[in-house]
Amino acid sequence: MKRLAISILITLTLAPVIAAQTGADILSRAMDLRAEIKDYIADVVVTVDMPDVQIPRRTAKVYYKRPDKVAIDSRGIVMIPKEALMLGKLGSEMTKNTSVTVLGVKNVSGAPQYTLRLTEKGARRSSDYALVYVRGDRWTVERMEMRSARGLDMAVSWTYQKLQSKYWMPQRLTATIPSRDRSKKKPGTITVLFNNVRVNTGLSDDKFKEHRK
Repeated sequence: MKRLAISILITLTLAPVIAAQTGADILSRAMDLRAEIKDYIADVVVTVDMPDVQIPRRTAKVYYKRPDKVAIDSRGIVMIPKEALMLGKLGSEMTKNTSVTVLGVKNVSGAPQYTLRLTEKGARRSSDYALVYVRGDRWTVERMEMRSARGLDMAVSWTYQKLQSKYWMPQRLTATIPSRDRSKKKPGTITVLFNNVRVNTGLSDDKFKEHRK
């Protein structure tokens, strides 16, 4: 489940507005990228606020092109998992090894919000699970909680920006990590801002060849 949490930490995408029937349907529609999005460029700002850890704010420019090309321009080292930037069929892949249960649906700010519980299947099954909250009118993941026998391990929330009047793309991601040290009540946080996001710019493959040199 921890590998699952890392791979979907920053990843979120769009899906067509179609009536969902199962938990797997809802998850796939919330996490799979619309085929219309061929590439994107974004200015990313990463801020880390962890107890006893000093990490300066980092900025970078991210380039993505379907299906799996990623390039990052930055003056300093920016630790961003490649999987977090690749807006592919992650939702469908997740449901192959995960059981998804719909715990409920309620109205939040005038829109339906589904609560899903994700647990691993087969030999990988454990007491760990994730709760995923999906906004049903635009199929965006609003919040995710990773839980284990110890309690809440990490919570991630998103806000969005609408581009070209149809593409919901991430604007801010905030990950909160509770402290296991009872003497330190302040949780750690990681914030990622996506600025100046541009979709379908016609990125050339040459951009990604530069980053392989």
